[in-house]
Amino acid sequence: LTADRALARVEALEEQVGEIARRPVIGGEFRAEYELTHTSNPADGVRLDPRDGESDTIKDARKLDLTLALTTSFKPSEDTTVDGGVKARARVFREDADDVDDFDLANMWFDVTQPGRSFSALLGDLTGEDIAKGFNKYTLDADTYEAKFDDPADRRGAVLEAQVGNFNGRLIASRLPSTVSDDGLYGIAAGFPVGEGMNLEANYLWWSAADRVASVRAYGELGRTTYDAIYARLNEDPAWDIDVKTAIGAIELGLNFREVAASFGPDDPLDPDDPKPEELSHFGKLLDEDDGDLLWDERRYVAYAEAPAWIATLLAEKG
Repeated sequence: LTADRALARVEALEEQVGEIARRPVIGGEFRAEYELTHTSNPADGVRLDPRDGESDTIKDARKLDLTLALTTSFKPSEDTTVDGGVKARARVFREDADDVDDFDLANMWFDVTQPGRSFSALLGDLTGEDIAKGFNKYTLDADTYEAKFDDPADRRGAVLEAQVGNFNGRLIASRLPSTVSDDGLYGIAAGFPVGEGMNLEANYLWWSAADRVASVRAYGELGRTTYDAIYARLNEDPAWDIDVKTAIGAIELGLNFREVAASFGPDDPLDPDDPKPEELSHFGKLLDEDDGDLLWDERRYVAYAEAPAWIATLLAEKG
């Protein structure tokens, strides 16, 4: 009898714990950001670098931003977890009178997680990292996306993401400054394994009737061979990035081929020696040799063999 009563008590406690776990957990944050800039020349401001007549100008300014964020988490069932939140923002005052009392819903988001799958959505303010995830350097880059906007508050849109098993897909949409496009930015990214040792990723992005970029990436490992290949096409112009490595005994063999069309670079940079991401006509990365990129309007191939010797490693390259 005592054991039966104890078991009944345990079952009752389990029900209570389950009920508590299903109750929403609510949290939040309130933040106030105040900035004040004062210069020795309030009327015209001062140069950031007095020695450079073309450097940026710092002007007198002040602003006060208030942000309220609310988050919640709950489990509607044992296998399902839902997280979400909203953020509201108020611009209490700015130097520009048009921004006074500007109140808006900054963003809202939710995640639904179940065994083997998840769904999420983000609506409102976007960062470059929010929108560029799942895209490669030839299609959508976080820094380039952010550089297209003079005001970060104008970076608004939606990101929808789903993961089912090994498949991952993302849909993005963002408004753009009128100087870039009147149609907005739209894209899709997907990734999935197609077999042992092979994975595929696909990107497609468009921002006007005449401007779009598509890309396919295959990568993986087959035996002692590793490979990573990207093909991208910006309108009618291609980019190739292929890297293959294998080994025969102690000898390592490799091949790298890259070709990037001129359209992947800036059309007419103000300073050819120092181009900026915002000068690109697309949303891919501003290619940089310091990051190991091949620059636009260039082609390169390298084949190499590497073998260990008695006290050193021998390397031969051709390209």
